This record gives sequence, C-alpha cells and structure tokens, in this order.
Amino acid sequence: MLCTRAVISFLFAPLALLAGLAPLHGCGKQGGSAPPAENAIVLLIDTVRFDEIGRRTAQGPVTPQIDRFSQGATRFQAATAHAPWTLPSVASLLTSAYPTVHGAVGLHPSFSKLRDAVPTGAEHLRSHGFETGAFVNCAFLDPALGLDRGFDDYDYLPASNRQLRRAPRTLDQALTWIDERSGRYFLFVHLFDAHMDFDPPEPFLTQFLTDIPRPAEPPFGDVARWRREAPTAEMAAFARALYRAEIAAVDAAIGDFLDALEQRGALANTAVVITSDHGEEFWEHGNFEHGHTLYDELLHVPLIVHAPGRDWEPTVEARVGLVDVLPTLCEVLGVPMNESFEGESLAPVARGAETLSPYRFAESVLYGYEKKAAMDSRFKYIYQDKDRVSLMYDLVIDPLERQSIAESDSTRRQLLASELLQWFQRSLARTEGSQRGEEVVDILEEDVVKKLRSLGYVN
Repeated sequence: MLCTRAVISFLFAPLALLAGLAPLHGCGKQGGSAPPAENAIVLLIDTVRFDEIGRRTAQGPVTPQIDRFSQGATRFQAATAHAPWTLPSVASLLTSAYPTVHGAVGLHPSFSKLRDAVPTGAEHLRSHGFETGAFVNCAFLDPALGLDRGFDDYDYLPASNRQLRRAPRTLDQALTWIDERSGRYFLFVHLFDAHMDFDPPEPFLTQFLTDIPRPAEPPFGDVARWRREAPTAEMAAFARALYRAEIAAVDAAIGDFLDALEQRGALANTAVVITSDHGEEFWEHGNFEHGHTLYDELLHVPLIVHAPGRDWEPTVEARVGLVDVLPTLCEVLGVPMNESFEGESLAPVARGAETLSPYRFAESVLYGYEKKAAMDSRFKYIYQDKDRVSLMYDLVIDPLERQSIAESDSTRRQLLASELLQWFQRSLARTEGSQRGEEVVDILEEDVVKKLRSLGYVN
C-alpha cells in the first residue's frame, strides 16, 4: 500500500507546484417550524443525463411525469455525481462520502467493496428507528460490495444489458413494501432501464423513433464497437432516440408510482428524491457510454427533492453533489447528522437562507488513467494522471467543455488546483493513504461475474 505522502507526490506533484495552498472554504424559503417528514424515498434512475429531464422533442416530452412532480419540488440545477459509473457514485449517495473515502471503486476489471469503517445512511437511519429497504437492479450493487449494509430488506436482482427487472415491476414491488410498513421508513429504489442495451418497450419505441432514421433494429448495444468506431449521423440519432424512449418508459412508471403514493396520502409526509448516478456520452468527446471521463455528459445529473411542508425555492443554481442527499434527508426527517458525512444539508440554500461551501469533487474512472475534478457553480478543473494534464472549463460560456482555459486563466486554475489537492489530502488522511477498499472480484458469484461481463465491465 502506498503511503499518503507517496500517493500525493505521484498524482499531484506538478499540481502542487501550480497551486499555492489556499484556505479551504468551509462548510427557498422554508420555515423553521415545519414538522419533520415521516419517511424518505430515493428514486435513482441509472444512466440519466441532466439535459434529458424536461427535454421537449419533436416526438414529445421525454419526462412529462417527472416534470409534473418537479412543479411541487426543488430542482438543483448544478448537481454532480462524484464518479462517472455506478458503484462509486451510488456508494457516495448512500454514505455521503467521496469515492476515495468509502473505497467502493474499481479500475476495469477489478472492483473493491465499501470500507467496513464507513457507515451507510441506511445504518444511520435504522439506528434512529427507521425501517430500511432497497430494490436494486445492477451487479455493481451486489451485496458482496457492501452497499446492502443497514438495509432490513435488500431486494437485489442483477441485470444484464438485455435481461432486467424493469421499472414498473420494481416500483410495484417497492409499493408493496411500503404498504407493509407500520413505522417510519427509508426506501432506496434503483431503476436500470435506461442503461445500455437500449431496447425500449412500446409505445415509447414507436413514439420516439417517429421520423428518426432507422439504420438498425433495437436493441442498440455492442459497447466495444461504438467505443472504437465513430457512428454515422443517422446511427447516432437512432441511438439517442432509443435512449430517450427508455427514459420516457421509466418516467411513465415513476408517474404511476407517485400517483399511488398520492392516493395513499403518503406524499404529504414523505420526502422524495429523484436523481441519477451518472449520465451517458454520445460521442461528445469522441467516445461512448460512461465510466471513462469527468465531463458533464457523465457527471451532471438531475436532482429533484420534494420536502413536504417546506416552502423551498423551485430552483437552486449552486453547485451541489450526491454526497449532499443524505444530510438533506436527515434535516428534513429531523434526524441528527452522522459525523462521518462529507456532504452538507441543502435545506438552508433551498429556502434561500444561506450559501453552501462552493466546491464539489469527482474521481474514480472505470477505464484508463485516473482523473480527478474540482468544480464550483461555474468552473470545472480536471487533473488527468496520464501525462499529468490540467484542463479547465467555463461551464457558462462553454457548457459542452470544448475549449480548455487552463492556460489562459492561470489564477483560477491555481485556485481550483489548490482546492482539489487539499480535498484529496483530506481524503487520504481519513484512509491512511489507501485509495480503495478490499478487492472483491474473487468472491463475487460466477453469475454476477457473467452479468458484469454482459455489461462490458469484465474481460
């Protein structure tokens, strides 16, 4: 194991020369008298980019049900995932810890489990009297990886790209679980439908392929091919239309689920979060799928929070992250924060009362050389271990991250480089220099390894 000093020196020596260490910035309309919510539900839709939520197309809106839900909720417009693939990203959501700290990371084809020393949100809420349940549909959420800790019920059904428990069935089972509860509960639901292969059900397939060239037939898959081969414009449009149809199908199922909650009167006392673990690249930076970069098509995710009884702002523009979800739910539920949480509650900024610490961070790619990023509400700085390259983007002027300004704005580059270095130093201090948890490939059951292979994650 590399010591903390050696790891920092290897990854960040040139960065430290660029950045004189600057001080770390520390850590709506909600009335303080609002009673705590009774329950909390987190709906995570795998592989959904921020820019697909609320999108209007010639074939119709992609997410009309989520859009309807958003009208009575708060939309966080600059929410970031902390890794561009499922395992470390969901672990950050469920622990309020960054990937280096929680340890559930990987570099294809080796994967590591959640550190035993890192408590989960489910453990924390269960210790405060909540019943806890999860319905998950991905091999990266296998109990062997540790994300089941703290859940009384962990309904795990690993999906392949072509065999999965779709959203209607998953949400029906989640609703049955809710109906069986007699006390306060925390429920996490993972919906895998929008992940490749893109093979949407009817009527969404026909709807979103209307007037779209059809150079092939669904499902659209073969990740290896489309990572090495640039598609024609027709093929790219076909793939994106299938992806939108998948999201639309999930949206309809979520609408039915939310209607069922409303009919039961549950939305009046239940906090509901809708988010994603990462996005999807459609060749914006010369590649396809996810796991390989820290650009916004992979990191910028939807985050919509319904906090009953609270008069929060409809939108928040501040930079936030998935590590902030658990602290926010704890405040809404009237539960004290766990001292291990790295995120902060979004409730103050949602009610327009306070500002947040300005920076959020991302790391832990699945393929290639490691990358790490620091970002505020406008700028993103990316450090690439390969060739020790620094990139920086103004996300207001250049939202597609086409032109790095790392050389032309050295003052801001040094500031963000400093924040990134300090954050990584703090992470390593918490883990005694270790960057990952215990490797688990050898203990995964063969059927799970087969599922990961079908997803393109295991050779």
